Amino acid sequence: MLDGMDQVREQEGVQDTKAALDSLITDSFMNKTDWVSINGLFQRLLGVTIVRDEDKDVYKLSNGQIMYNLPERDMTKYAGYVADLDKALKEKDIELLYVQIPYKIKDDSYMPPGTHAPANKNADQLVKLLREKDVDTLDLRDEIAAQKLDWTSLFFDTDHHWTPQTAFWAADVIMKRVNKDYGFEINEDYYDEKNWNHETLENYMLGSIGRRTGVFYDGLDDFTIYDPKFETDFDFWGVNQDGKEDTREGSFRDSMYLWENMEKRADFERNTYNTYLGKEYGLFDIINHRSDNDLNILMIRESFSDALAPFLSVNADRVTGVDLRKYHEKDILELCDEYDADLVMIPYNPSAFSKKQFDFFGQGW
Repeated sequence: MLDGMDQVREQEGVQDTKAALDSLITDSFMNKTDWVSINGLFQRLLGVTIVRDEDKDVYKLSNGQIMYNLPERDMTKYAGYVADLDKALKEKDIELLYVQIPYKIKDDSYMPPGTHAPANKNADQLVKLLREKDVDTLDLRDEIAAQKLDWTSLFFDTDHHWTPQTAFWAADVIMKRVNKDYGFEINEDYYDEKNWNHETLENYMLGSIGRRTGVFYDGLDDFTIYDPKFETDFDFWGVNQDGKEDTREGSFRDSMYLWENMEKRADFERNTYNTYLGKEYGLFDIINHRSDNDLNILMIRESFSDALAPFLSVNADRVTGVDLRKYHEKDILELCDEYDADLVMIPYNPSAFSKKQFDFFGQGW
């Protein structure tokens, strides 16, 4: 039998469910996204912790967030490809910094009973191998531990990405390392939160995983826009894998955001996270007209850098990004020549551990 408190919780749950269903019915649930939300609602009510999906299963984590899992990999060959790139770059007097971005699932304690999350084990192996090969490596997980940051707060609840706040923090850590190890002067004041305006839209974003489960399985995320108080002036250019080009210019606010991705709350059609930078560009180039530190960064990137690149760009003359899943015209060495790179940076989350994203010379696996 239920005790008094359990009866109250059950009644509150029924009331919440009725309100959610009433809202759906009132708004008319005649499209696919409404049915996704209804299914997610009932999955939540049933206490389902693994939502089966034709692409990737979604796991309800012990901290309340949702996430997909990754397979265990042998990272030996991946590390070898990074070391080969490091050697080739050194011959051209170009530095390389591998940056290990944290994975949303910290360890197995986050997972439903009987399940296992090997992503961080993959990252551990890669970092260990790279350091053994004398590749300059920055593991942001070490910085998280050293600063005693709350792991859960670093990521969106309904998306696999880190929040803009975490990307801002990471940019500070990375650029301090760039200053320390490579001698490029940075303005640390640019990473003082007091020098930025912050606009947070509460319960606004439905992340990529939330779009698989609907708005009622795990709710919505807050979404924060950063706007510097200091003067900025950028040129942005990006090209999609279909060849379509985008250009923007002006202030940080004018050049680093694609505002059409913010037009709708809980948007199933657009990726709100991609408000930062704009789209999944195969190649992009950011020129900072107010920088004079002679630092040109070539970033071999994945989607976590959508939020990271804008914050790095305030402290560099140029930030060029290439996504090897979408861009195949030139290899990394050719791009270094074209964009006059001083530093190649590889900020990878474990979800980026794929053959395409380590094929730096276009030679296949």
